[in-house]
Amino acid sequence: MVGVEICRVFACVGPYTFGVGLTTYLVSKELYVLEHEYYTGISILIMTVFIVKKFGPKFAAYLDKEIDVSISKKFDCHIIQFS
Repeated sequence: MVGVEICRVFACVGPYTFGVGLTTYLVSKELYVLEHEYYTGISILIMTVFIVKKFGPKFAAYLDKEIDVSISKKFDCHIIQFS
């Protein structure tokens, strides 16, 4: 039953292998050219994902608190938060 285990473990590798192979083919035949803007875009994407994951929840909590304060001042009421 080793063959069944191997198929179960490596069953999801097919689409990734196809994607990497297709990308390699397109780049090697210069059908898809990777210019400097491509690498700039990847680095900006990586930095954006890092910043959102690192500071996103804290910034969202801060903005929620500021919105609550602004609403309570505008309508002169207290906001009750239900947990």
